[in-house]
Amino acid sequence: MTMRTSTARRYRYATLGAALLVLLLLVHPHVGPAASRQFVAPKIIQRLPFDEASSAQADPRTGRIWITQAAPGYVKGTSHKTDGVTVLAPGTFTTLEHLRWAGTEPATDIVFDGNTAYLVLADSKLVLIDTRSYRTLRTVSLGLPAGSEQSLAVDRAARRLYVTGPHVTVYSLATFRKIGTLPATGESVAVNPATNEVWTDNYSAATAQVFDAFTDRLIKTIQIGAPGRPKGCEDTCKVIPAGPDGLAVNPATDTAYVDDTNSGQLFVIDGRTYKWVKFLQASTPGTYWAAVDPKRNLVYSVNDNTSTLTIVDGATNTEVAHLLVGVPQGPKGCDIFGYAQHCTTGGSGPTDVSVDPLDGDVYVANYGDTAFVAAGYLKKPATAGDVVVLSPGHRQ
Repeated sequence: MTMRTSTARRYRYATLGAALLVLLLLVHPHVGPAASRQFVAPKIIQRLPFDEASSAQADPRTGRIWITQAAPGYVKGTSHKTDGVTVLAPGTFTTLEHLRWAGTEPATDIVFDGNTAYLVLADSKLVLIDTRSYRTLRTVSLGLPAGSEQSLAVDRAARRLYVTGPHVTVYSLATFRKIGTLPATGESVAVNPATNEVWTDNYSAATAQVFDAFTDRLIKTIQIGAPGRPKGCEDTCKVIPAGPDGLAVNPATDTAYVDDTNSGQLFVIDGRTYKWVKFLQASTPGTYWAAVDPKRNLVYSVNDNTSTLTIVDGATNTEVAHLLVGVPQGPKGCDIFGYAQHCTTGGSGPTDVSVDPLDGDVYVANYGDTAFVAAGYLKKPATAGDVVVLSPGHRQ
C-alpha cells in the first residue's frame, strides 16, 4: 500500500513537472528545445548584373524591386549610360521600367508611401513617381548641397519626409515645403512608426539622436563611441574613434541598430531606455549599413571592406551567420578609410542592404569599387557591381 502510494505520488509529481515544463516553453519560447532550433542562413538565389548598383528597395505594396545605379562623376572612364532607376518584377526579376534623368544621377535611397515613390537626385531634387504608371508626379528642389550624402525616411502618421545631407531637413508630405531642420548632422535617418520617433546618426560626433516626429523635439542624444578623429590623422591615428554611418530600427521590439564603420561594430540600442546594451564586433572596419526584418526579428549588416553580410538574431543579439556577398577589396586593410591607402585593386563593396517586407528576401547592392593609386580615385571600377538576392534567414 505504501509502495503504491509512493509510486502514485511520484507519478503525479512527474506529470505536474511535465505540465510545468510545457507551460514554461509556451511562455518562454527561447528556453529549452525552441532555443536549440537550427538557424538556416540566407542563401544567394540570384545575382543581378547592375554596374554601379547603389541601392535596391522593394515596394511594400507590389513587391517590385527598385534599383538605383549611379556612377560618380569624379571617377575617370566610367559610363553614365546606365544611371537611373530600374524596376524589376518580383520572382522573375524581369525589367518592367527604366527611368533616367538627364545630366544627373540618383542618390542611394528610395522610400515608398502608398502608390508614390520618393527618390533624391544628386543635384538636390526630390522626384515623386507614381509606382503604378511610373509617371513623374512632381519634382521638388530641396536646396541641399549637390552631391551630399542623402538618406530618406517617412513618418506616415506625422505626414513628414526626412532628408539627410548635410543636416536632417523636414518636409511636409502635404505641401513638400520645408517645415524644419533637426539639430543633427545626420548620415542616415530612420523612423520608428510604433513610437513616432525619428532616429539619426552623426559620423563626426559619434552619436545617435532621437526626435519626436510630431514636434521635432530632441528626445535623446546617445554617445556611440569617441568623437571623430582629429583633423589630418586619418592614416596615423592609433586609436580609431567611432563613426556611425548607417542605422535601422525594429518597431516590433523598439530596438535600434547603429553601424560604426570605423571600428567595425554594430551597436544595439534599447529604444525604451535610449542606452546601447551591446555591440557586435566585425572582423575589420567597414560596417556600413543595416536593415531589419521585424517579422523574423533578424538584423542584416553589410561590411564594405570585406564584402560580407552579417546576420544577427534580434532575440539574443548574437551573430548567427556571416556570408560573402561580393568581391573583397585588396590588398587586405588598404581601404579602411576609403582613400590614401595605396590600393592597387578594387572589389565590389556593399553599399546598401534592405529586406523585402512582403516575403523577407534580402537585397544587397554591391557597388563596383574603383582601383586606387596613392590618394586618388583614378580609374573605373575593376569589378562590376551587382544586386545580390538572398532568401530570408529562419529557424527550423
